[in-house]
Amino acid sequence: MERYRTFGQNDWQTLQERAEASNRKRAHFNLHTSFDESIQKTLICLLYGTYIPPHYHRHKYQKELFVVLKGRVKVLFFDHVAKVTEVLYLGGEGQSCMVEISHNSIHTVVCLSELAHVMEIKEGPFLKDDCKEFLQWTISEQDQRAGDYVRWLEIASENQVYG
Repeated sequence: MERYRTFGQNDWQTLQERAEASNRKRAHFNLHTSFDESIQKTLICLLYGTYIPPHYHRHKYQKELFVVLKGRVKVLFFDHVAKVTEVLYLGGEGQSCMVEISHNSIHTVVCLSELAHVMEIKEGPFLKDDCKEFLQWTISEQDQRAGDYVRWLEIASENQVYG
């Protein structure tokens, strides 16, 4: 059994290169060794323009802790009819660096800087087919409108609806 693990600048550079090679403009590195573990810890490199579709987690145990280690992101919360209900800015000088998101909270994360390094911590186990819920109005990552939607999310404020 390992006594400890480290993740340094060279590892972040490798993760960034994976994100740059990805159509999704992000890459993940799991610190947990199994999806069955009770705590799921993931390091993520987000690049500007990545699109994470608005979603929620329906199970009470599916809270997520999102910590910005480098860069700046915007977290948007929505109601069930796609209206932005709250906006948080994380990272950067004078800003909070973390948020804990409760289950049933519809949200997305937008990378505002060239890149962002974040850590996401969730309770496990991770069940791929039961990890996220999307709404009827959610624009999928493959939809041709996704790029325009990301640009809108970058400037959206409370009480606005896309379209």
